[in-house]
Amino acid sequence: MLLRYGLELWNILVNLAPWLLAGAAISALLKLLLPADFIHHHIGRAGLGSILKAVIFGLPLPLCSCGVVPTAMGLRRDGASPGATVGFLITTPETGADSLMVTAGFLGWPLALFRVGAAVIMGVTGGWLTDRLHTVSPVPTAAADGGACALPAQASWLSRFWNYALEDLLRTIYRYLTLGVLLAAAISTLIPRDFVANLPILQGLGGMLLMLVIASPLYVCSTGSVAIAAALVQTGLPWGSALVFLMSGVATNVATVAAILKAFGKKILALYLTVVIAGSIGAGLLFDVLFVSGGANATHFMAHHHETATFWNTWLAPGAAVFLLAFMLKWGIADARLALRGWWASRRTAPETLLFSVGGMTCNNCVNHVKRDLLATAGVRRVEVNLVDGSVVVHGTHLERAVLARVIQNAGYSVRETAQ
Repeated sequence: MLLRYGLELWNILVNLAPWLLAGAAISALLKLLLPADFIHHHIGRAGLGSILKAVIFGLPLPLCSCGVVPTAMGLRRDGASPGATVGFLITTPETGADSLMVTAGFLGWPLALFRVGAAVIMGVTGGWLTDRLHTVSPVPTAAADGGACALPAQASWLSRFWNYALEDLLRTIYRYLTLGVLLAAAISTLIPRDFVANLPILQGLGGMLLMLVIASPLYVCSTGSVAIAAALVQTGLPWGSALVFLMSGVATNVATVAAILKAFGKKILALYLTVVIAGSIGAGLLFDVLFVSGGANATHFMAHHHETATFWNTWLAPGAAVFLLAFMLKWGIADARLALRGWWASRRTAPETLLFSVGGMTCNNCVNHVKRDLLATAGVRRVEVNLVDGSVVVHGTHLERAVLARVIQNAGYSVRETAQ
């Protein structure tokens, strides 16, 4: 059993890695080629035009819920219209260049492109309803003030490309990616093929509703959820239900709901959930009608071109898997050491606590930057970072506010205000 599980893990990594790395490269190119303020200058006015621009600009961005909420807050603070902000918030976590490539690699281009189209429709609908119903809460004050993930401008183009693709993108999602791969391998190992196909409750609308319930508390990023969906499809889960899992899982999980409630209020949260849930189920039903109602097996549309490509099988895919696995292990070890240090420090008395409000943090990699630099400062024992509201709490002894503020600023982030 363990051997089979290990083989399934490796098989998933081999199929995942080349598409994920290609998507990360595309995202890095978009990041470097587009001006830093490109989005902010195009979605400031209310109306359908701004909503469409926000949705289109959000599509290729590799932001899961951990990064899309503070980014959307930053857009709103910089003058983005309410509808544009909500459209961006709905669309962006559903897809990205990395997610598109991985979805196409695992499940084929029909579902990948259909997912993008459904995300666009959901984002435009949610944005339009927001402007029509005037349900947006006041502009959040804890917005992201730019970003500090990328290297300084004087760094070489290749260095900035490498840093964004690996450190700012893949490192941000690697925990959720790991969880997705582990769960997908478990499903492939423990559940026989076509097992789900023989369960009537998992067919049609019932299966979609069940996938919605399962996906909501499970926080797996847009890319990581693809491996789980592919494994479920192999067990006989209908296409439409798999699409509901893909679209709802990254948008309705507990972490995302809590963040949106805190940042935007109850009305926006209700509108957000209504659009995402109704849109996901509608997309699943429509996909089944258009692609599966003719009797095609769910695996018919999956991509199999790499199975007959000798170079792909022998060198490219395994090499990409080794490359990705090496970095995932590196990041895991580094984060484990950081967590262990924080745990050990928390067991000791920390008589001093300082609170900072930090701007520019947009992802978990930003959180890691702030934590590592502060923990390397004399007297600091423990650091707590809240990505949504930008708060940073530092525990330790003999702490100097000015020194810690300079550490945060030298890391590339702004200290908007401080409080005891």
